[in-house]
Amino acid sequence: MSSSTKAGTDRRTLLIGGGIGLVVLLVVGLIAWSAAGDAEDRAVEREVRDRSLAEVAGSPTITGEALPPAGDTDPGDDPAVGQPAPRIEGADFAGNPVSIGGTGSPQLVVFMASWCSFCRDELPEVAAWLNEGGPDGDVEVIAVSTLHRPDDTNWPPDAWFSRVGYPGPVITDDADGSVARAFGLTGTPYWVGIDAEGIVQVRASGRQSMDVVTQIATLLASG
Repeated sequence: MSSSTKAGTDRRTLLIGGGIGLVVLLVVGLIAWSAAGDAEDRAVEREVRDRSLAEVAGSPTITGEALPPAGDTDPGDDPAVGQPAPRIEGADFAGNPVSIGGTGSPQLVVFMASWCSFCRDELPEVAAWLNEGGPDGDVEVIAVSTLHRPDDTNWPPDAWFSRVGYPGPVITDDADGSVARAFGLTGTPYWVGIDAEGIVQVRASGRQSMDVVTQIATLLASG
């Protein structure tokens, strides 16, 4: 092999070797960058997941008589219908005030537990219904995040509500589920319709279709 041919071959070898080295460096850099990003994401997820019950639970004020437990009776035989609903002064996840009763407007209250499988199915439907316009008239839809379980699914609940795009006000119940007990909750989801005077008009335990929820809201709006 001539010296010129050998020199050309050596240059090509150097170029190829340098190119491979550059590719290797780029791949290693991308892997390191990706790993750093994944580690940061995991740290954020861990920080969210590890938020304690004390950090999430609210401290609502409850006035008035508690409603009897809903039980399995026919809605037409519900002893709570016609009774004044307890008045709640609470706050959402960010600390903004939210009230049940005493607002002068009919309210449709839905109790949701983040770990409840039926709630996991229903909350996105409620969110979509509200985002599409929700109830007619001046009916307010208030969610209550309750029965907190830090070691279960969808903790913390504020991230769950945000993830499904829930647009309405949410009261955060305390660690003992006091708001839920005041309304006689026996299971989630749980719906309570209150008229403009603060009187209970309907209670419904279990998952409801949005058609049924719309009918309840229409009933409340009609007075």
